[in-house]
Amino acid sequence: MQSERTGEGMAGRRGAMSLRDVGRVAWGLVLAGVGFSAWATDPGDHLPHGQDLVEQATYRVDTWAERTRGTLGDRERFYDAVRHLIAWEERFARDTIAVRYALDGSDGLLVRDGIADTIATRLSGLLARYASRFPEEVLTEGRQTLEMTMDRFPVPPGRFLGFHLVHLANLMGTQCDTILAVQRRLNRLDAAGVQDGYLRHLWDLSQLYDQAHATAGERYLCTITQEDWIAQRMVCPKCARRGLKFYNQKNGLREDTTAVCRKILDVADPEPASALDRIRCRHWGHIFEARCPACSTEVRFTVPLPQYRKMLIEIELGREKAPDMQERVRKI
Repeated sequence: MQSERTGEGMAGRRGAMSLRDVGRVAWGLVLAGVGFSAWATDPGDHLPHGQDLVEQATYRVDTWAERTRGTLGDRERFYDAVRHLIAWEERFARDTIAVRYALDGSDGLLVRDGIADTIATRLSGLLARYASRFPEEVLTEGRQTLEMTMDRFPVPPGRFLGFHLVHLANLMGTQCDTILAVQRRLNRLDAAGVQDGYLRHLWDLSQLYDQAHATAGERYLCTITQEDWIAQRMVCPKCARRGLKFYNQKNGLREDTTAVCRKILDVADPEPASALDRIRCRHWGHIFEARCPACSTEVRFTVPLPQYRKMLIEIELGREKAPDMQERVRKI
């Protein structure tokens, strides 16, 4: 059983952690919040609602990935498998997630974003292996037509997230279907060029995702970016306007005080190993309060921050430097 403690009760123990850089980093990350308030309580690493759906989808994606490894030597089969995965994500959202949560509400978005991140990580390695199996690109008419349509696509954002990849994969897939349909009517079918172009572009996008998630610190900053995107994509449950505005944020903390963790958190041991144990026994999160600019309806939701803890561990071990938060602070 976990106990929840308020900010006042945590102040002493945070000082006892004796982490070299963590104090400065943590304050910088607090500054990165949208608003300021006392430390509150927050759930652990799992989503407040719908974690079971993320885990169910992860199992299915992993099963797909294992099955798909055998198709990498066949361009058409691999293309079909990837298209099937992207179409499955949309069906799963419509037929499973939407039964429980509004897809444009905070819970639905968090669940779907978690699944999209799983898809992005699993696709990355497979696409890289495809590119190594087929080092020569198919630069035929179908590929050229696809390239011309890609000029009209939105430019990927600097901090590229999983839901961006799935969304663009859907758009590209629609373009491929249109091109192939026209080619069939003209009796000039070039499926290989279209398929190769789709997979190469998706590989480029997966590399953008990998670059944005290269370290625990970068993954934490991606979560911060995701929080902004959640507010932008949310639809007001009352007036149906898209896009809510944050007006407050609380930095949530929950301690796992079961068995070993209770002793670790209650004893101020300055040893580095104890500092790491204290980090592992804590769960951070952001608690947001947002408001609809049209009708003033208020919405409250929570985003767990497991990557924050992983970042603190990496910094304490000396394997990672504190992320540069200055750009984020200036933006606020």
